[in-house]
Amino acid sequence: MITAKEALFSFCSFPNKLVRLVYFSVRRIGIFEAKTRLSAIVAEIMSQGEIFQITKHGRAVAELRPPSNEPTKPQRGSASGPGFWMAEDFDDPL
Repeated sequence: MITAKEALFSFCSFPNKLVRLVYFSVRRIGIFEAKTRLSAIVAEIMSQGEIFQITKHGRAVAELRPPSNEPTKPQRGSASGPGFWMAEDFDDPL
């Protein structure tokens, strides 16, 4: 089994370009196995950087992977739009 850190690299040549493709291994496990072995799975993710795809009846329902190192930034304007409503007296003293 190839871990995410031991990714396979291959090169494809397009017209006038050389593109490197990276393939990561994704281990598929059933939801029952994930429930019973969660601590071991998390330890494997922490030590080897594995990516696990959790399946239920053969269909992928979730992924467990190491967190990204990129800090998340708030999305400006996410509270504006037709789906957001705030009362007029929201900021009035109680």
